[in-house]
Amino acid sequence: MKERINRLAKGLIEYGDVQVSFSAAEIEGTVIFDDKMRDEFRIVCEQGGSVKGLVYSTNQRVSLFSDNFMGRDCRVIYEVDASYAEEDIEGEFQIVCSGGEFRIPYCFHVCAVNPEGRKIESLEDFTGLVKENGEEALRFFESSDFIKCPFMQEAGIRTLYDGLWGRGSRQNALEEFLVGTGAKEPVRFTVREAEKEYQLPEESFCDTLTVQRSGWGYVRLELSSDSDWIQFDRPAVTDADFDGDLCSVPYTVRYDRLHAGKNYGRIRVSGLYDEAVLPVSAVLRSNRLWTDGPSWKRDFANFVSLYLKQEAGQYEQNLLLNSMQTALSRAHATARVPAVIRLYQADVSLLQEKGEQARQFLEEVKEEVLDNRDRDPASYCYYMYLKAEESKDAVQKQTMVKLLRRYYEDGTAVDMAFYILMKTDPELMENDSLALSRLKAHFRKGSRSPYLYLAVCRILSRTPELLRVMEDFEIQSLFFGCRYGLMTEELAKAAALQSIQVKKGRGLALRLVGKIYESYPSREALTAVCALLIRSDCRSREAFSWYAKGVEEDVHLTRLYEYYLYALPEDYEGALPRIILLYFSYNHTLDYRTQAVLYLNVLTYMKEDEEVYRAYEGQIETFAVEQLFQSHMNCDLAKIYDGMIYPEMVDEKIARVLPKLLYAKEIRCENPQMCQAVLCYEEMKGETVVTLHGGRAYVPVYLKNVHVLFQDDYGSRYGNIAYTASDMMESPELCERTAQMYPAHEMLRLLKCQQILEKKEYSSEDIDVLKDISQEENIHGLYRKKLVSEIVSYYYRMEETDACDEYLLDIDKKLLNSEDRQKVLEALITKDYYEEAYRMAARYGYRQLGVSRIFKMTSRMILKRHFEKDVLLLEMACYCFEKGRYDDVVIEYLCCHYNGLSSAMYRVLAAAAASHVTLYDMPERLLGQMLFDGVHLQLDRVFRYYIEGKSIDESLIRAYLVVKSSRYFEESEAFDRDVLGYIEIQAERSEVKNGLPDICMLALTKYYSREDSLTDKQIELCQAIIDELSRKRIIFAYYKKLARFVELPGDLMGKTVIEYHGKKNQNLWIHQRILPDGGDVVVETMPHVFDGYFVKLLSLFYGETLEYEIYDGGAEPVARGSAGYSGDGSQPAGSRVGRLDGILKAQASEDEGLQEKMEQYAIRDEMTEMLFEYL
Repeated sequence: MKERINRLAKGLIEYGDVQVSFSAAEIEGTVIFDDKMRDEFRIVCEQGGSVKGLVYSTNQRVSLFSDNFMGRDCRVIYEVDASYAEEDIEGEFQIVCSGGEFRIPYCFHVCAVNPEGRKIESLEDFTGLVKENGEEALRFFESSDFIKCPFMQEAGIRTLYDGLWGRGSRQNALEEFLVGTGAKEPVRFTVREAEKEYQLPEESFCDTLTVQRSGWGYVRLELSSDSDWIQFDRPAVTDADFDGDLCSVPYTVRYDRLHAGKNYGRIRVSGLYDEAVLPVSAVLRSNRLWTDGPSWKRDFANFVSLYLKQEAGQYEQNLLLNSMQTALSRAHATARVPAVIRLYQADVSLLQEKGEQARQFLEEVKEEVLDNRDRDPASYCYYMYLKAEESKDAVQKQTMVKLLRRYYEDGTAVDMAFYILMKTDPELMENDSLALSRLKAHFRKGSRSPYLYLAVCRILSRTPELLRVMEDFEIQSLFFGCRYGLMTEELAKAAALQSIQVKKGRGLALRLVGKIYESYPSREALTAVCALLIRSDCRSREAFSWYAKGVEEDVHLTRLYEYYLYALPEDYEGALPRIILLYFSYNHTLDYRTQAVLYLNVLTYMKEDEEVYRAYEGQIETFAVEQLFQSHMNCDLAKIYDGMIYPEMVDEKIARVLPKLLYAKEIRCENPQMCQAVLCYEEMKGETVVTLHGGRAYVPVYLKNVHVLFQDDYGSRYGNIAYTASDMMESPELCERTAQMYPAHEMLRLLKCQQILEKKEYSSEDIDVLKDISQEENIHGLYRKKLVSEIVSYYYRMEETDACDEYLLDIDKKLLNSEDRQKVLEALITKDYYEEAYRMAARYGYRQLGVSRIFKMTSRMILKRHFEKDVLLLEMACYCFEKGRYDDVVIEYLCCHYNGLSSAMYRVLAAAAASHVTLYDMPERLLGQMLFDGVHLQLDRVFRYYIEGKSIDESLIRAYLVVKSSRYFEESEAFDRDVLGYIEIQAERSEVKNGLPDICMLALTKYYSREDSLTDKQIELCQAIIDELSRKRIIFAYYKKLARFVELPGDLMGKTVIEYHGKKNQNLWIHQRILPDGGDVVVETMPHVFDGYFVKLLSLFYGETLEYEIYDGGAEPVARGSAGYSGDGSQPAGSRVGRLDGILKAQASEDEGLQEKMEQYAIRDEMTEMLFEYL
């Protein structure tokens, strides 16, 4: 800027305009809350070499890395500071440069986050992001920036988010959040097909079912089938598998797992809120064999069943034998090895005492059996046994037994040899103990043959005392015996007694003794059943029926009475058996839940004067208090508490724990996938997690604003599961007493706080409660802000008190929202706490305040800071001034420090002058800026303010005079007489030749040329200037008007002047011809005489006219015109030109003296040639 002023002071005017452009006419962007953003804009010099200047920002949150620039393409880097900013940051960049003054308005929208360049202000904005880019939205949802969004400042939404975030499935958490906040509906689905039917498939094949969803969002659907012939490739489908609203789910129908006829199955598609069941059927040809093998197996299995019934003595024997023979005949028709079936037919024939028929069957298969005895030794053994039985030959029978023993010992045909030996070997037949041990050893080798079980039952029925243990061998054998009626009553009792000691296989043992009790009801069997149930910890309704029978039968069994209570159904009505009540009235080790069942039954069905009631009364009271201190709760306990806990009993110790019970609720959830309930309060940090037992949980719920979530086994949480919440106790008296005895209880204090907030009108005591709670660590941040807001509003409305001042000064301002900050700021200013208010305004902003309070704070802080420069204080002073609220302090401060656009600075200067305050150096700064950037509005007034100051800069004055002279000389504005005086003074202070810029001399002489008269001093000055300009070859047409005051240069006498104002560095040519004679066009250069002014002097005689065109090298002229003979009398009378001009005039006017003038011209011309030589 100083360089420009110095050049102007020397008269060096840059006529080539500097033209600039900007990369942005206005700037709009987004900045993240509590963050900083750096950006730039560009200033480009389009014309005029380079541009230089300064940039100012009107908002202190937008700072410049450098406030000056210079060059052809300049980068202006700025930083936006959104720390604690809750509103848009608005202002403008003010550019003061050599190309003029400009404004670039800016507005930066403050948002919590800016994913994908989007502004997320509302829940709808976020929902839109989820729909457009789910992955980006999910990353944003999980980031720490998400909770900064404006909609996350709502307590309900934030609490829901806190409960869902980071738990289980990420996609599910996002879906539940959107559904829970009402941003979208949950995804529902249907299966398009009503059922699937397949007719006569010949191999496995694939098919699909179509699932249609309604709405968008995350969904997971579990796939299952109750039939093994329907097989899915995957266990579930998600929203990623949908194409639009449809999803094709493939599955395979396994042909190898279908049976002949019609096969039924169901496909189940299960979601969180819906379930669809699709019936599926597949029909195979009826002649297809069953999956376990050919049809002969069914017939043979029927034979085996009939055989066992025959051995057990069931039904009429001949009828069973005939049926057996029929089944074997059918089996023989399709058997793979018919010979084996014939052997069984022979065996049945022997039982029917049809020896001949048996002999025929044996003969039929003899050859085949003997030929294959190495490959099928079992059939050979069976054949040898049947031959011996048919022949009844003792020697043959002995030979057969020896053969079977060898086969058994060698491990050949073990099963068949062993079963036959059991019936034929005298050693085994005569020794039941040996036979039983052999059978057990065979069982341990893996045999599970019904013939083995049959043999065991026969032996034990004969000798029950051999039943000494109950292991798998004994249990399975005896269960077989019960099934087919092979057990005697004596064996049944022995089995029942031994079953009590069973450690393994209790399930089958329990079924065994249950069947034993059905067949042979006995105390022993009932004891065994109850013992097994107790050792298996069975507490079901079915188990209770056995326990009840045991109690009725007075079974003496340890812990029977305990398990009677453990299994007692919830809907049990009536008093407990007296024996039970008497037993537990003395001593017990019951858990608290069972005790509650017992004691509640006493309270419900026993009268107070009964002996049993009196025996229990003390126990119940003690129990109630114990459970109270342990905070146990269920439906039974709630009723006991209601009956046993009175307000008079509540002391401080009880009051510490009683609220958990008084405010307990029973949470019921019918969704079997949920295993835990999660309670999140809007008022508190953290959460309460309780496990669901049978879909129930008991948990204290103190406050209304609680969110109940549910969690599954995978850790995923859900906020939209249907549930019920029922109060466990209703005792206002106990609640009131508890609050009185222990008011410091954390949750009761929160409850009281909630009640205070509902009143809306607060007392000083209420405010003290709110203040105390707002300072507790476990309070949720949003709730703390709410409490602080209420406290601030209260103090804002009330009169001044010490408590109010102390609170407003000490409060953490971060907890305040914008409205509350405004209240605190206003209160601090009103109470004259300016330093505190100013620090708060510096951090959080001030423009939300009324201008009156901003002005008050600004004026006081200027005085407190002793007019020291402060960026924010200067901004606030400008703001007040623009709004029309200021005083002498503000004006003086602005005069001292403010820089900006010339128009704004002038308004400050004018206001300061009107108020007669100290102007400091503002006139000088503003005058210099106007001269620098060419914005000359109010330039003269600014100059007057400056010239009236105590110190002035001659360079600045000369620069001003040069600018004014230039504008006058170019006819762009009138010449102020004061400016004329300043120029004359400057001319008087120094010689014209050395001190005064040319443009000032030109402007002054031009002004003189228009005056009617000049003083002698002005004439003297004008002559000196004309002489100096002529010496510099600077000649203009207006000089001729000065001929009446001063002597003009000889070069100008009698000449016609052609002027053209162009550019300093142009090369111009003038094309001219003189009329009326015409002639060729003469082309001459047009001389440059002064900054962009070109002047051509031409001599024209009377009657001549000059036509001309001026070119700058282009095809078209830049100017054209004509000039006629002026006859202004400026030609010297005695000069040759003057005499010729006189002759021409006389000739045109037919003057009689024409002859005389011509003679005089000729004589003078000849004398000149004689007296002077040509140079």
